[in-house]
Amino acid sequence: MNEFIISTDILSEFELIHTFDYKIRAIILKPENCFFDADIMGLESIKYVENALQKYEITQVECKRNSVITDVILPYIKDEDYVIVLYANTPLITENTVLDAIDYATTKQLDCCKLFYGVIFKVAALKNQKFENTAQADFLSKEDFFAIFDYNSLSSARDKMKKRIIDKHLKNNVDFLDAQSCYIDFQVVIKSGVKIYANNVIKSNSVIEENCVLFENNVIDNSHIGKNCTLISSFVKNKKLKDNTSLKPFTVYDGEKK
Repeated sequence: MNEFIISTDILSEFELIHTFDYKIRAIILKPENCFFDADIMGLESIKYVENALQKYEITQVECKRNSVITDVILPYIKDEDYVIVLYANTPLITENTVLDAIDYATTKQLDCCKLFYGVIFKVAALKNQKFENTAQADFLSKEDFFAIFDYNSLSSARDKMKKRIIDKHLKNNVDFLDAQSCYIDFQVVIKSGVKIYANNVIKSNSVIEENCVLFENNVIDNSHIGKNCTLISSFVKNKKLKDNTSLKPFTVYDGEKK
């Protein structure tokens, strides 16, 4: 059995560093029916993978679930030193994880570095189909390679991403009184000192400036909320609120953002 068959299993783990001066190509495989266009907290799954690989030239390749990886990617290889192959249905992958993996593969001069769900090849070895120096990057975070194959795993991916987003804002000194009841898209920016009560929804490219208080039941969509603002049970879409604005309950703004 060819060890480079694309598996429908969720493989495993890793994290970040630097890479040396190697020419690296990134290939994102899009196996059929694998939820790569599913929405995960405001972004499609594949967009997270693209963000993680943004330092490299990316090629997206559609394929069958039972395709042989080496056969699929060889037509897209040029004069690179290494190629990293990831999957479009792994939204939890991060740039730090990618850098760590590539650093490991290049430092060890591996012909093949197996990731929990993905692989890094030395291009010379790939073209010759000769993989003598291989290793598994077991030190990486398994969660980063969590893959979506059905609605159950899609729900789990959303839960994991939601926790990451909340944790990021907590580290930035945002005070959540009931984080589990809130929904915050990945792109949202929340500045330090903001207090957020239960049942707030913050979507799209919204920005919440310092020291705002979002009481219960607000929906903020693609809006910029100035410093020291107070909102309660309001709907704000495509709007820029000035500093020190206080909205009465059930205020509705639905206009063109300026």
